[in-house]
Amino acid sequence: MSFKFLKHSHIPSKKWFYNNLKGESVSSNDYNEMVFTHTNLYDLLDDYNNLDVKPGVEATKKLGNFFQSLNLDIHKNGIFVPRLTLKYLWHTKSKDCKFQLFKGNEELYHKYRDNLVGGPSIKKTTRIRKGKPCQGILGYDTNALYLWAISQDMPCGEHQVVQVYPDILKDVLDNTFFGMIECDIAVPEHLKEYFAVMPPIFKNVEITCNDLSLDTGTCQTRLQK
Repeated sequence: MSFKFLKHSHIPSKKWFYNNLKGESVSSNDYNEMVFTHTNLYDLLDDYNNLDVKPGVEATKKLGNFFQSLNLDIHKNGIFVPRLTLKYLWHTKSKDCKFQLFKGNEELYHKYRDNLVGGPSIKKTTRIRKGKPCQGILGYDTNALYLWAISQDMPCGEHQVVQVYPDILKDVLDNTFFGMIECDIAVPEHLKEYFAVMPPIFKNVEITCNDLSLDTGTCQTRLQK
């Protein structure tokens, strides 16, 4: 759509200014004021750009400058709070800075760091299944979960190693054990048949194109063209 077309257009009728989120249309007073102050769509979009988009660009620049002062590049690291926090924690501290929890215990330091890199990558393929419509999708916002997690009680100060004892699993399930636990994950015997339909794939290797599914590989090939 060219600017010439926009400059020779007219303001749409009031019915086109309906807010689906609020479930209501623009008020008659606001619409009449908009028609009075704008002669065409070009003026309306130009005003919208100056009032909404322009401040957003300025805010993004300020955000980038703020993280740059912390030696973080939001365009390289992504605006993702846990990832930025993790990098800020491990990669921007001064060389003479030591965390009290890890001071004098290099093994514990690496154990925590190795377990903070995250779990296996989850790839999902969506297919349309005839006769099996999707009833609903449940999603979890990890950023919202992160905000919940930082408000919880956390271990601090001198660490104490707790050896495995008979009721440790029961205490974890009862939420009476407070601390960090390193454990291995295995599928219970009575659920192996259930997960055998679509078993999870764990690969502790560098992911290559050969590891991609057919759909993901096709998508990657299309994006590289």
